[in-house]
Amino acid sequence: MFGLITQDVIDGAMDYATYVAMVKQLVEGYRTAGSEGRDIKHQMTGVNYETILDLERSVILEKETINLLQRQHSELVWVFITEPWCLDSANALPVIHKMAELNSNIELKIVLKSAPPYIIESFPTNNSLSTPKTISLDKFSLITWGTWGPRPEPLQAIVRIWLKDMSKEEKEGDSFQVLHYQKLIREWFKRDATKTMQAEMVKSLLH
Repeated sequence: MFGLITQDVIDGAMDYATYVAMVKQLVEGYRTAGSEGRDIKHQMTGVNYETILDLERSVILEKETINLLQRQHSELVWVFITEPWCLDSANALPVIHKMAELNSNIELKIVLKSAPPYIIESFPTNNSLSTPKTISLDKFSLITWGTWGPRPEPLQAIVRIWLKDMSKEEKEGDSFQVLHYQKLIREWFKRDATKTMQAEMVKSLLH
């Protein structure tokens, strides 16, 4: 695909350190992007910030992941679309950051789903604008080579089943079901220890 993400979008995007600093500021200011006040999104942002810091310390890249990353010679830009309150994003971003750090041919850029020009609309997942979504682009032509997200496929299959049984109000609120499923998702990520994400990301994002 060509032309869905422009150079202006990339130039205006955040690097990893800037994004993490923004999330910290949101947590400390008791607000989250697009919302005011200490609501469920703020609470999730606080949890996610701690998740990001924890994974920064604990993520270990698999040998196969390292080998494939080191063989990437063409220059890529990985655009990571997210929101600070997104649970899946918090578990994925430190992994993809560590992967990009390993190869100077890969540049990681981060944009908010809620910010113009709303590039998430060009990359839906099963008719849903779910985050995170990572887009791998050729650095010079900006041709899209691949995408990954919003979550590892085994977990995505489980979430699809859960969502079928929930109403729109339950999905968007802080219902018992939502909080329960968030707990199960965190437990899944902890058990998997980022292994599935790494395998899927190198397959989908390298060229």
